[in-house]
Amino acid sequence: MKRYAKGRTVLNTFCYTGGFSVYALAGGAREVCSVDSSERAVELATENMRLNFGEGAPHTEIAADAVEYLRDIGDRYDLIILDPPAFAKHHKVLGNAMQGYKRL
Repeated sequence: MKRYAKGRTVLNTFCYTGGFSVYALAGGAREVCSVDSSERAVELATENMRLNFGEGAPHTEIAADAVEYLRDIGDRYDLIILDPPAFAKHHKVLGNAMQGYKRL
């Protein structure tokens, strides 16, 4: 992550607890934005950043649908991390999963 994030503005979609966000900032990112549809996940990411960097870290968090958010960002970010959760845990829902991946 350090090699990619240094000096860049980073967007971490599907951030969950913000692991990639922490590594991006630790790697020298200028700024990191964490997005997840779960408000609880965003709270965890925020807490994780606070624990690792204290108050005032260059980090913003947004509780929103990551795919919808991606539609409106333009060229605001230099690096985008896309690590969605598994859309299919069983072969019976493979069709729905494929639709989810196409949406991305």
